[in-house]
Amino acid sequence: MTKPASVDELSAAVHALSRRLSAAEPQSRPQGFDLSFRALTLSSPYGQCSVTSTEAVLLAGLARAAGCRLESWQLLELCGKAEIADGKAALEVQIVRLRKKLRMVGAPEGAVKSIRRFGYQLCVPVRVSA
Repeated sequence: MTKPASVDELSAAVHALSRRLSAAEPQSRPQGFDLSFRALTLSSPYGQCSVTSTEAVLLAGLARAAGCRLESWQLLELCGKAEIADGKAALEVQIVRLRKKLRMVGAPEGAVKSIRRFGYQLCVPVRVSA
């Protein structure tokens, strides 16, 4: 648009843009994920993948925590790696693997968020079953 624009021309441009934006449907993401401890699987309507017992414990711990966030030391305790000298590095490796598996079943990029100097937060709904 060139300046100065009339109010009618500006209004028409805004309406046209709103029609185009409402017509374009965003890709839908799964509404939730299911974690099965018995089968050690993570599933959604978009797929299923196997998880290790450590990944299952981490994901269940995050899903059950208040606000879906846990401190690093709490996650290390859950994994049984609190006594390991490089436990924080081992935890980061497990989180990276868990993020990959969540993406495999359709989770968005930021499904597990790092919270600086605190720990991690789960940003997608996960149902945990035995």
